[in-house]
Amino acid sequence: MTEPAVGGVPPRVSVIVPVYNAERDLKRCADSILAQTLRELEVVFVDDGSTDGSPAIIDAYAAAHPGRVVAIHKPNEGVSCARNTALRVARGRYIGFVDSDDYIAPDMYERLHAAITGEDFALATCRRYSLMSGRTVEKPFAAALTDVPALQLRGSDDLGRLLADISVFIWDKLFDGDIIRAQNLLFPEGHIYGEDFCFLAKYLYYAKRVAFVDAPLYYYNAFSEGSITNSISEHWYYIYDNLQEIIDFYKEKGIFGEMEPYLCRLSAAYYDRRANALFLYGKKLFQRKFVKYSLAFLSRNFPHWAERLGGYPEVLFPAVKRSLFLMTVYIFTPNCIKKLLVRRVESRM
Repeated sequence: MTEPAVGGVPPRVSVIVPVYNAERDLKRCADSILAQTLRELEVVFVDDGSTDGSPAIIDAYAAAHPGRVVAIHKPNEGVSCARNTALRVARGRYIGFVDSDDYIAPDMYERLHAAITGEDFALATCRRYSLMSGRTVEKPFAAALTDVPALQLRGSDDLGRLLADISVFIWDKLFDGDIIRAQNLLFPEGHIYGEDFCFLAKYLYYAKRVAFVDAPLYYYNAFSEGSITNSISEHWYYIYDNLQEIIDFYKEKGIFGEMEPYLCRLSAAYYDRRANALFLYGKKLFQRKFVKYSLAFLSRNFPHWAERLGGYPEVLFPAVKRSLFLMTVYIFTPNCIKKLLVRRVESRM
């Protein structure tokens, strides 16, 4: 098939792909983007200082698809910096993001583009498949967003409810590049975990309407090697850095008071999920330090956060999660005992 000549005419969509040591999955990712039924599309690969064969792979794609594929090489500075570099050169009216170890359905961008080009739409989002240990799991929208083709954002309450229910990722969405450029929206550099949601929370402040495409079109590699999500590390703290940046952003915009219940629920939910999963991990001293930091963050920003803590009380009672002393006792309980208790709960569910 002959590639369409893009030349000086901006494409409808620019797809940004940050790349770091991704040679195992990179070709599958690139081929899925170039096979899109929406042909007026460019791909911007940003090699973030890879030490494997990734730079040669993206150079080969750029040579094979001139005017349609851009290959950028830069020193390793993290995924946020890579995406920001691409945003500065992307020419498309609409902007999409794909991670280099994932891939997409052939009609994903055609369907998202058709949805976002309606009147006053600022965002279109779809559902996803999660690739998990040899099986593929279809992920639904949150219950509040199921069977909702579009959502009008009329004020802080609408925005807060959307933030509480929409997926925190950017790669299952299509953004309006005019909004990104006009507001100079960038990813928080130096943050390497949760930076998606920080960008999204700021972007949605400027949105009027959001479109929902109720189909799984993105294939997310949920258990890629070395995934931050599935390992215990200092990266966990970056979520709080991003949440603090969001809190400060809404304070600057003068709507933190209205947004506080929703931001509190999001912050408490992050701590809640981590606390409920501690039986999976070692590094008990790290766990206690993280719990202490989490409780201090929540108390500093949300004086009544404990009232909003819920989620899976069968695994770990809310009263335990509110107390540093009780959490310390729980953390230093042998994991084998905690896992037995969790299995007993799961068997009753």
